[in-house]
Amino acid sequence: MDRVVVIGTGTMASGILAGFAGSGFSVVVLGRDAQRAQQSLEAGLATARKLGTDPGETSRHATGLINDWSDWQGVVWVLETVTEDLGLKRR
Repeated sequence: MDRVVVIGTGTMASGILAGFAGSGFSVVVLGRDAQRAQQSLEAGLATARKLGTDPGETSRHATGLINDWSDWQGVVWVLETVTEDLGLKRR
């Protein structure tokens, strides 16, 4: 199964992951805070269901911290949704 990494935990991130999860991709949400990453994942999966798509089982998706590279195995897309702050994006 193809995996997509979404870096960021805001509204844009959960919308993007809803689209990919609803299209059959396994999604990994990475953020600076594990709780926010989990909330973003849950919001995105709920959005996918509201749109009438099947995001699959929650266990098919994952969350993690942006400093842990173990979640990048088999990734076909990486999308960042970090706030438009150039200094933050360079970190």
